[in-house]
Amino acid sequence: MEPGHVCWERLARRVAEQHFVLKERREQEFLELSAEERLVKFWEEHPHLKGRIPQRDVAAYLGITEVALSRIMSRRRKRAE
Repeated sequence: MEPGHVCWERLARRVAEQHFVLKERREQEFLELSAEERLVKFWEEHPHLKGRIPQRDVAAYLGITEVALSRIMSRRRKRAE
């Protein structure tokens, strides 16, 4: 079996490294940030998704229940008034 081309090996390593960094950052956020802080950060990083994805998917991504997400959003709306 002949070895892969060097450029493909570099690309695969970079993709793996980038995936590792993103995974580590996400795990660190779970440990250091509250659910509300993770929600705020999520919307800051992905404003184009507001209203386009179901709340259950946002809740799952944040590692919380839909009920917890609903409570956080309600609390934030009340504070904004």
